[in-house]
Amino acid sequence: MTPGVSEDDVVREIGAAAMRAGTRPHVLLAAADDRLLRYRHPFPTSTVWRDRLMAAVCAERGGLIVAISRLVSAREPGPEIIRRLTAAQQVFVALLNASVPGATAASLFSVAAEAYAGAGFPREETRHHQGGGIGYKAREWIAHPASSEVLAAPTALAWNPSVTGTKVEDTCLVHQDGVENITVTPGWPSRMVEVRGRPMALAGHLELS
Repeated sequence: MTPGVSEDDVVREIGAAAMRAGTRPHVLLAAADDRLLRYRHPFPTSTVWRDRLMAAVCAERGGLIVAISRLVSAREPGPEIIRRLTAAQQVFVALLNASVPGATAASLFSVAAEAYAGAGFPREETRHHQGGGIGYKAREWIAHPASSEVLAAPTALAWNPSVTGTKVEDTCLVHQDGVENITVTPGWPSRMVEVRGRPMALAGHLELS
């Protein structure tokens, strides 16, 4: 993911790496620089990235799919980007803490809305879907105000809260007594948070400089 490479080339490289790892990509997205500020579900283009890049992947192995997004910077991100990423992380943590057996998808959407407002970004939940159940599809269901799904344990969830220019997306297993992040990236810069009483690493920006 070296600066100077196009979004198209980034997703080709990620797709090839996914295949070598024995998985099959279902979704490959990328946005660089100004496009990252305009699009939250960005189909890759020939745009060459110089400063910041986001890549998102949904990949399948053994019939089951996981979703993951990661951010890369050529230099240290500015304070506004850090503020936005921190807000998205707060929403992600709020969703995971509320993702307990018996919770409804509609109530979880409300949790996201309240968390965005509390982080200083009211109505950000209206700008892109917040994710939901994952498994045999990239999303089995998506949380929204009229969602009727009810969480059971164990179940797989892929929340993807975003604030303009940032996104947090990992796939987690909800158990009766806790939450397990199954797409954590060893060695990636991360922030430690507490989810249902246990520590969890949330990915931040990988700085290449």
